[in-house]
Amino acid sequence: MADGSDPIRTYLDSITGLENATAVVNRLVSQLRHIAAELEHWQHVGIANVSVGLPVGAVDYSLNAEQWPQPVALAEALSAWHQARAAVRNAWARLPDTDRRGLQPPPV
Repeated sequence: MADGSDPIRTYLDSITGLENATAVVNRLVSQLRHIAAELEHWQHVGIANVSVGLPVGAVDYSLNAEQWPQPVALAEALSAWHQARAAVRNAWARLPDTDRRGLQPPPV
């Protein structure tokens, strides 16, 4: 991790941090999209591992609620992404124009 003495290294490390934060959010969003797709035919779906049951034979398959992203995990991931994006923008702003040559500007 950069100690701040090398602005280029700080910028590149912040890009890596943003890429990592983006991957976490994308994974959670992908899980939510999968759940949403499974619920497209909600009339035939049960939810396992919750305290609410459905009548026997009422569902064709069940989704395991324990495998769903928790709201706090999603909120934390979104917060981390916004912090990482701010770090990238701040690191870019601290780069002298001469150091920006050859570097990609912030992606977002």
